[in-house]
Amino acid sequence: MVTPVEIKRFPAGSAQDPQRIKLRNLVVAICKAAGKEQKIFPALIKAAGKIIPEFGRLNRTHNSDYHRHDMDVHTFELVSRLLDDPAAKPKMSEELVLAALLHDIGKPASETVENGKSSYVEHAKIGTEMTKNILTGLGITDEKSRQVTLEVVRLHMRPVELINQAAKGNVPENALKNFIKDVVVPLEKLGIDLDTILAFGRADILASQGPESYTILGVAENTENSYIKKTDELVKEAKAQIMAFRGVQRAAAEKAAALKSCPVNSDVLKEVGFKPGPQFGKALKTAVELANQGFDKEAIVARLKELYPIT
Repeated sequence: MVTPVEIKRFPAGSAQDPQRIKLRNLVVAICKAAGKEQKIFPALIKAAGKIIPEFGRLNRTHNSDYHRHDMDVHTFELVSRLLDDPAAKPKMSEELVLAALLHDIGKPASETVENGKSSYVEHAKIGTEMTKNILTGLGITDEKSRQVTLEVVRLHMRPVELINQAAKGNVPENALKNFIKDVVVPLEKLGIDLDTILAFGRADILASQGPESYTILGVAENTENSYIKKTDELVKEAKAQIMAFRGVQRAAAEKAAALKSCPVNSDVLKEVGFKPGPQFGKALKTAVELANQGFDKEAIVARLKELYPIT
């Protein structure tokens, strides 16, 4: 569990503002409640509503089969599970706690109903806009702090979707590529690592646990322990697939950089008489290896002609 002292504070500035003091006290109370029974939640929900009036609108049911709790209880269960997750602990901050509190703030305004069931497709987008005003109302003006909270709210569904995709088997390469480009890279620039990103998705999934979520994950037994175990397996699998794909990307980038720095490229090979074909590719690869050994352009060309005679 994360203790209050371990939570990185918002930058100083208006730290003595009454709203900021109330927010800090709420963060401390949330940390102390992390991992404990839900009977503590009502008091925390009431406190959050006093500091963030918009939070009071989450006192309503999820009219869907994906969630088992009302919106406000779901939110506090997510926060509790996130703070109780060892993977999230090293990077935890007030910005992230606030993002967790506000991640679904846009649900009431985005709700659409079809065949008696609700969906909240635009809730992350709407919630991000609402969060801008909430941060201003709380006196949070530091640009990086605002960006951390806003980006996590905006992107919070993406790790959930990726983990759900992992339940179907290997995540498509295009989906991995987009997740890394659109989610991992921007959040890493803000100091949020992959483990914390996936921990946020894990906490959201564990705080849902409606019948539909059991089906999506492919949980064999209808028990919470089975659900948690399956979620943890999928988080581990999703991370492994992301890391493997990033390794492929890194190798491709290194290869491209080596080719770019090599004095003998495909144009040079053509100029000296090499023709496209199997030998051409081998010669190009050898050229890079020779360049890495310190050979200059003339020496590389001479060596290539010895190894791959031009006919």
